[in-house]
Amino acid sequence: MPAPNTHSAPSEEQDNSTDPLLTSAPFEKYADAQEVEEALPITSYAGLMTVYFLAFCALISAAKKRDEQEQLPEKMDWCDLAVFGLAVFQISRTVSKGWITIPVRAAFAKYDEPSVLPSEVHETPRGKGLQRVIGELLTCPFCLGTWAGLGLGYGRVFAPSATRLLTGIAAMSAVSNFLHIAYAFCCQQTHKKLD
Repeated sequence: MPAPNTHSAPSEEQDNSTDPLLTSAPFEKYADAQEVEEALPITSYAGLMTVYFLAFCALISAAKKRDEQEQLPEKMDWCDLAVFGLAVFQISRTVSKGWITIPVRAAFAKYDEPSVLPSEVHETPRGKGLQRVIGELLTCPFCLGTWAGLGLGYGRVFAPSATRLLTGIAAMSAVSNFLHIAYAFCCQQTHKKLD
């Protein structure tokens, strides 16, 4: 089954044709692209990338200073990597798709329909410029995973014990979700064979 498209074409209400970046040489082709109905909010994308880059640099700098004061682990072992990976997966899915987190996304996304997966919803980013870009971030588990990983990186540097607890809980929740879906699938297959 192909992966669902988490990014939709910009809506008719979006108008960024005055975006100054679109008229510069590297972005000219984006302004002329026929694949999207209107121009992409390039300036807002650049702003969000800049925030992420600065936060990442600040984390590296803080980790270096902290490492000079007290020894931080040089690398993550496979177990930590697996737990952090499951935690990032679960946090990004919960924030971007969960029914319970609709209030977090409400100002930036509009409801489309329930997802085929239990306890999840499909939404589309709304608005223009920064509002739309934040909506795209908050409704895309792939995009949000990068930010969740950065957040857990901060936690690992500044509050390792609390972060270990949080990642453990999120990883257990992810494994539990996989098991629930696998169990439901097995039950459906059993019922099909009995019918």
